[in-house]
Amino acid sequence: MLGTLAVGYLFLGGAGAGAIVVASGLDLALVRAPFGTDARVSVDEAPPCERVAAFALLAGFAALALGVLCLLFDLGRIDRVLDLFLRPSPTYLTVGSFALAVLAACGAFLTLVRLAYLPSVPRAAAVAVEAVAVAVGLVVMVYTGLLLQGLGAVALWRSPFVPVLFTLSSLSCGSALVLAAAQLTGAASAFATVLGRLAVVDAVVIVLE
Repeated sequence: MLGTLAVGYLFLGGAGAGAIVVASGLDLALVRAPFGTDARVSVDEAPPCERVAAFALLAGFAALALGVLCLLFDLGRIDRVLDLFLRPSPTYLTVGSFALAVLAACGAFLTLVRLAYLPSVPRAAAVAVEAVAVAVGLVVMVYTGLLLQGLGAVALWRSPFVPVLFTLSSLSCGSALVLAAAQLTGAASAFATVLGRLAVVDAVVIVLE
């Protein structure tokens, strides 16, 4: 019923949204990386917790971007995409498309300000974008489940648990990307306490999933 590219979007889009939400949430609650004139000139100079957040956001944005590309190639016609934005209607697909576009813009911005030295961007601006990213990221996680729930072709998908399943799956995959970023950057041991708690939360989410 769904093509390979559509399935690729479901996984990559969910994982990317989850990673951006988890990484942004970590920074808002714990890391609180400096921006503006206080920002590090190079991410290599940043403490381990900031490097984890930076590369987790990069991984999340990359996964989300690949997912969007899968979706665009699956649609096959750019005019269909433009119609969603130029002629919006109150549907899950339209809301999800706008949320996906906003999340991609937030992910690109947050990745850029962490990996490049931009003293003109104050922390208040980065915090505001992170808060928006968390909100629209949750919308992206939920809307696909709501969209599939409304399809009449598969009776099993009509369950209210489908949106919950997509949300939990996205959070689990996003947490895995954050943990993988910590290992690949060599920051896992220095940021072990928080990452250990994240791993426990991830295990709980997997059980619920």
